[in-house]
Amino acid sequence: MFSMTNCRASSSRSSGEAILKRVIDRGRALLRALFTIDVRALAALRVSMAVLILIEVATRVWLLPDFYTDAGVVPRSLTSLGLPAVHLSVHMWSGGLAWAAALHALLAVAAVSLLLGWRTRIATVVVWLLLVSLHLRNWYLVDGGDRIMDQLLFWSMFLPLGAVYSLDARRRAPAGDVTGGAVLCWAGAGLMLQITAVYMSAGLSKLHGAEWLDGTAVAYVVRQDLWAHGLAFLLQGKTMLTTGLTYAALVIELVAPFALFSPFHTGRCRIVVLVILSCLQAGLAASIDLGLFPFVAMAALLPFVPAPVWDEWLRRLRPHVPVRATERRDIGSPGAGVSAVRYARDGFLAAVVAFVVWDNLSTVSRVTAPSGLEVAASAVSMAQGWHFYAPSPGRHNLRLTVAGLRSDSTVVTLDDWGETTSWRPLERFREDFHSKEYLEGATFDLAPAEIEALGAWVCRTWNGSHGRGERVIAVAFRVWKREIRLDGSTAPPERSQSPEVRCLPPVDVTHVAAPLLVGQPSRPSAASSGSRARTSGPVTNS
Repeated sequence: MFSMTNCRASSSRSSGEAILKRVIDRGRALLRALFTIDVRALAALRVSMAVLILIEVATRVWLLPDFYTDAGVVPRSLTSLGLPAVHLSVHMWSGGLAWAAALHALLAVAAVSLLLGWRTRIATVVVWLLLVSLHLRNWYLVDGGDRIMDQLLFWSMFLPLGAVYSLDARRRAPAGDVTGGAVLCWAGAGLMLQITAVYMSAGLSKLHGAEWLDGTAVAYVVRQDLWAHGLAFLLQGKTMLTTGLTYAALVIELVAPFALFSPFHTGRCRIVVLVILSCLQAGLAASIDLGLFPFVAMAALLPFVPAPVWDEWLRRLRPHVPVRATERRDIGSPGAGVSAVRYARDGFLAAVVAFVVWDNLSTVSRVTAPSGLEVAASAVSMAQGWHFYAPSPGRHNLRLTVAGLRSDSTVVTLDDWGETTSWRPLERFREDFHSKEYLEGATFDLAPAEIEALGAWVCRTWNGSHGRGERVIAVAFRVWKREIRLDGSTAPPERSQSPEVRCLPPVDVTHVAAPLLVGQPSRPSAASSGSRARTSGPVTNS
């Protein structure tokens, strides 16, 4: 009996171990199916990011004097009010134009190196550092696309972006391009979870907005004068269509993250979801001025493209492009191998993945992330929380007017948003996506420190380009907000005005009879030590 009991116990133990082994094996297979990235997808991501960064560099060149120097509208003294004490912005080392231009040129060179896949790892690190530095230098110009790009580059530093279709790959395999390979590592998982967190966080945030629940959100969005263009004008007044688009966008953002990680028919599900998300981003680009955001969001989806899709594209390209196919293999992440360095790296990346999940949950639930981690994340542009038109879209249109006071007590309108007069420097601000971000963010609430910096810039720029008789000794700003009404009626405007900003250096104004704004105190153009910028800074949710 004793012998039989032992046999039964041993058999039961063996059966349990077999079941556990099968569960573990299936779990590993599932993780491999969900988080393996084809190296050709990484190559496509590398090229896409490099092209978008080069476009970004080109479009920001004209912004350097006005937005990235101490002589512009956002001097370093203003930026520092919203930055952590320790951060990665080398742009903050100097407020001169030469320094900003040199860093901009270096960023362009590094982006070209990334595009070609030459010294890919070094190029990725340099591009990430300089792009984060640029964004932290002036967070008024940063949108959701900029933040996504920063975070894509962070994960990419730990991935083999140059494994195929790069000069690095050509140097390692001169006889032909290696076209096979897959990556399964913490950095790859973080890269894939990052973009799904964007959609999930944005979708859950929208559930707290009445406009998304009653179907009017898109109707408000397409009536925002500062941002609407293209198809937006065709959608205005189409109630049934905008209602359908509102609910469609909400459902897509909530369902797509789960569908991308479906354990059933993973490849087919991903193809369908990628097409739907790409159509969503294309529709946004065609109707709203979002800069490069839709294209960054589409590039971020490339790691989800299944291997059979790349195989099919390669098969079609092979008659036209001489490439050599090789056996598919798992190549791991850069520097893979059993070592203390690898374990330390994987532990660090696993912690960052956990933070990404945790921080996104904290923005849509009662879960709270430690404040110290939030500060550290903002210092390297890894702060989460994605509130695209959530919980509610803006329901007002904005118009800024600028008035100046001359030494002879004459009040002159310098710019009234192009209604009757337009000043070219501010007109350019209204034409560019990033500077529109600044106009809406910095002037909507007329925060003192921001108004002082903008007033000082207006004084310098206006007086520097006009004769003595047309120069101003003080400026003031009025913001007109008009409620968006979906019934087609026109709401009366609401007016806010700033304190008067005196131009420096001081001039003799003893004969001036009255201030520019009656009943408003004067304010020197230099920011005072007690000023506070917007409470939102680089950690602001987009």
